[in-house]
Amino acid sequence: MNKAIVLAAYGSRHIRAAAAMENMCKRVRELWPDMRLETIVASHHIRVRLEEEGEDVESMEELFDRLRTGGVSRVAIQSLHVIPGGGFDTLRHRARQAMKQGFERVEVGDPLLGAETDDELERVADAIRTQFAPEADNHALLLMGHGSRHHSHSYYERLDGYLREHVPHAHIGAMKLEPSLDTVIARFRTLGITSVTLQPLMFAAGYHVAEDMSGNSTDSWQTRLEAEGFTVTSVKRGLGQYDAFANIWLDHLADAIRFLG
Repeated sequence: MNKAIVLAAYGSRHIRAAAAMENMCKRVRELWPDMRLETIVASHHIRVRLEEEGEDVESMEELFDRLRTGGVSRVAIQSLHVIPGGGFDTLRHRARQAMKQGFERVEVGDPLLGAETDDELERVADAIRTQFAPEADNHALLLMGHGSRHHSHSYYERLDGYLREHVPHAHIGAMKLEPSLDTVIARFRTLGITSVTLQPLMFAAGYHVAEDMSGNSTDSWQTRLEAEGFTVTSVKRGLGQYDAFANIWLDHLADAIRFLG
C-alpha cells in the first residue's frame, strides 16, 4: 500500500466537532477501501491547544515522516476547509515540501469552494436548497461562515450573491468582514423576515458554533437575533455531517487521487 489519503480539517477541541470527521472517514473507507487513511489537525493553533490539554497531536511533518517510513510514496491530501484561505495555502506548501523530501507525488484536493466557478456555486447552492428547505413564509436560513482577511473571503460574498438569486431563503453571514450579522439583520428587516434558522457554514460544529453562533453570551448570533425580535432555531451540525456537502469534498478528493497516478 504505497498510497494514502489524508483528511485535513482545521480542527476543534469541542466534542461535537468529531461527528463531521467520523462521517467523512466512513465515506472515504467505503469509496477507497484499499488506500491507507489518515486524519490531521491542520491548524497549528488548535494543535497547540490540544497539546496543552494533554493530547498527543501529530503535525503534518510528523505525519509525513511516519507515512514515508511506512512505505507510502503517493499522498492525496483533502482539504476540509470551506474556502481556499490561509489554511489551504499551508496545505499546498506542505505538499510541495513533501515532494522535495522524497515523496513521488502529493496532491491536494480543493476545499468546498475551490474554483469559484458558476458550476461549483450551483452545486453548493443545490446542497443548501435540498438540505435546508424553507420552513415557512417570512423565514430565513442564515449560514454562519468564519470569514477571513485572506483574499479568498470573496468566495463568501459571491456565494451570498448567488444564493440571493437562486435560493432566496438562504443567506450568508461572516464572523469576520462582510456580510456581517448587522448587514444581514438589516436585510431581514427589508424582507420582512420574522424567524431564522442558524446553520454553520463550517465543516464541523466546534466552539464557534457552540459559543459564537448559539451560545448564551450577549454577542452570540442567536442572542443578538433574539434581541432584535426574531424567533431563532440553531442547528449544531457541521457541513461534513451532510452527505450533500460531503459529496463535494469527496469529488475533489477523487480528482486528487486521479492525479496520483
